Amino acid sequence: MGSGTSAPACAVTLGRVLLAAIASPLTSIAGGLVLLFSAPARLWKMHKEGDLSATKAILGTVLAALVSLPIGAIVGIVFGFLSAIYGRRSPEKPFSLGPACNTRHSCPPSAEREAQNLKASSPELVYETTKLGMTHANVVRPRDATAKGVVIVQHGLHCHGGAPRSLRVAAHFARSGYVSYLPDAKGHGRSEGSWAVVESLEDLAADLAAFCSEVAELHPGLPLFIQGESMGGLLVLSSPLHMSPQTLDRLDGIVAVCPALMVADDAGDPLLEEFIRLWPLRLLKGLFPKFPATPGPKGNIFSSDEALNKAAQESIENDPLEYCGDTKFSTAMTFADALLTERNRAALVKKLQTVDKPLLLLHGTADKCVDIRCSREFLDGSSSGDKRLVEYEGKSHVLLSDNEETRAKFLSDMTDFVEEQIKKKNAF
Repeated sequence: MGSGTSAPACAVTLGRVLLAAIASPLTSIAGGLVLLFSAPARLWKMHKEGDLSATKAILGTVLAALVSLPIGAIVGIVFGFLSAIYGRRSPEKPFSLGPACNTRHSCPPSAEREAQNLKASSPELVYETTKLGMTHANVVRPRDATAKGVVIVQHGLHCHGGAPRSLRVAAHFARSGYVSYLPDAKGHGRSEGSWAVVESLEDLAADLAAFCSEVAELHPGLPLFIQGESMGGLLVLSSPLHMSPQTLDRLDGIVAVCPALMVADDAGDPLLEEFIRLWPLRLLKGLFPKFPATPGPKGNIFSSDEALNKAAQESIENDPLEYCGDTKFSTAMTFADALLTERNRAALVKKLQTVDKPLLLLHGTADKCVDIRCSREFLDGSSSGDKRLVEYEGKSHVLLSDNEETRAKFLSDMTDFVEEQIKKKNAF
């Protein structure tokens, strides 16, 4: 029983819960057996990585053997019910009275009122949508001028390419003579995938690389740049590693805004987090990927100015394609594994630093979501022969949410960088 039916979502959820109740003896047995084997494996992995002494690993293994079956049996039943409500095929809004088949894809463009008003106020620009491969994208281009380059603008977590703040960046580039493509990452906007579920950052980076290849073929000979914010900043730094040699050769520069190379741990309970890690993460992410697990970056990404913060928050809450709920379990664990485990984070940063392309990093010093230290660290170790970091003193994670002076500087800093790279290229 899944989300493809026209029955009320709450009725579908109730049916799935009843099935979970019937299957609870089986999920109980499965839970006990899984924990019996996975908990010792996790403890000895921690020992091999130097996070746990041999004595503690042995004592932990003995304790796990004693308690895994009863604890796992209870937790297995809980996981079964969570899977019924928040599993892969569960309704997008499990407790809604509306049809289970209603998803964000059912939302008409007219419901995106702020975005529609923004488009209507820019008659000098052309706003279009397209689909390249499996990726939906907005396109913004100058109406009358010949394009002098292409900029791919990648949104951050929970946002999408048609969001007002994404369109404002694209419109700025378009007014400067560039065609802007704004792809919706999987699980975001109008692209495929469960809403706000990020199962793999590597997969998203590969998707962006494939999208860049498609765009490059559509615009032969034009300079190509990629720009991304937060999660999008991370993706534009990592996507070159997935690009074909031909596409990588076409890439003329990278603009990463507050890239998510380090994130705050908002789980709130380290003991609960460690307990979750005793289970196979891939299994749990598959069982209840949509479970709203942590508060995420809500409330700390916009300007510290109360009025500006309120305006930015209202903008996303009024956007039907912007996800405003708690960070979902699969997404939270994907980021935790990549960025909250320091060993993994350091390895990722080191790998991304091997990309040798002109690089512009932009970061607010008061960013509460992604510490500016990670941009400074990345700049220091980057292999790029043309790299720079622009710091915005006292400014937030979403620089477009700050005052007019900051917004203007942020936008001009990006176009100045792009123009400079084109001039250098044409000089040879």
